[in-house]
Amino acid sequence: MSQPSVKQVQRQLEKALKAKDRDKIVDQFMNYLLTFIIKPENLKTAVENNLDLTTLLFNHYHLHSNIIFPLFKFVARAYWDKIEEYLCDVPKIYRILSQNPDNIQILERTETKKYLNEQITKLYQTLYILVWLT
Repeated sequence: MSQPSVKQVQRQLEKALKAKDRDKIVDQFMNYLLTFIIKPENLKTAVENNLDLTTLLFNHYHLHSNIIFPLFKFVARAYWDKIEEYLCDVPKIYRILSQNPDNIQILERTETKKYLNEQITKLYQTLYILVWLT
């Protein structure tokens, strides 16, 4: 999957702000991210190389951009309860990743479980700081 442009990310964030069913928007994004963006080969490479998922997500979605970050922060605050629900429920993330049968063998590895638990914890901590303390 190719990286979206800043304009595409901006449009999606603006669309999210106008959405009536916020839970559905977060569910759709998380399912998209976990089933279409995180491919088995990407997951395997990330685990083997201990790649920082927070940095990868921030780079992929241009969250460092002066245009995107303030908008992202506003959206994340509006959706925080649902975002937090995902990031505090690692088994739920595993279930979604497991929907792709090619991920199952990777997810069963001890190093993958350790890696995902650490990365999801780090992502939660980083988002919390950026969304609420900056």
